[in-house]
Amino acid sequence: MPHQKVSVSEFDEGKTMQIFERLCIDRKLVVLKNDQPIAVVLSPEEYLRLTESEEEYKLLVEAVRRLEENGKKPTISFEAMLKELMISEEELSKAGDPYI
Repeated sequence: MPHQKVSVSEFDEGKTMQIFERLCIDRKLVVLKNDQPIAVVLSPEEYLRLTESEEEYKLLVEAVRRLEENGKKPTISFEAMLKELMISEEELSKAGDPYI
């Protein structure tokens, strides 16, 4: 889908609220000045989606790095680790994320 565009002059013409309302549908708008892109305006949902994608990508890169670093060292399954630590999946899910 091509990017939806809006001219920077529309902001000066008092159409700011209309432009922001478009974000409910389009999620992102490319702002043009002299037919050249100068900015991108994102809806809060699109911004959140992109920042979450970025975080997931960073975690993936770290996981790949650790796998490569680990090489051929032996590993154990998630279930075996729970058994070794004597905790259940239910206890683990109730624990929530740690504060770091």
